[in-house]
Amino acid sequence: MTLFAEYNSPYLFAIAFVFFIGVLEMISLIFWPLSFRRARRPSRSL
Repeated sequence: MTLFAEYNSPYLFAIAFVFFIGVLEMISLIFWPLSFRRARRPSRSL
């Protein structure tokens, strides 16, 4: 089991890294319009 974990650790790290980047991208896609609206509201009143 230890050899299996040592052999697959680079692949597991790569999969976890890609998954983490995907989650960050989904969060940014969800929250980007909200932050964009908040940033534009004061400029409309000027």
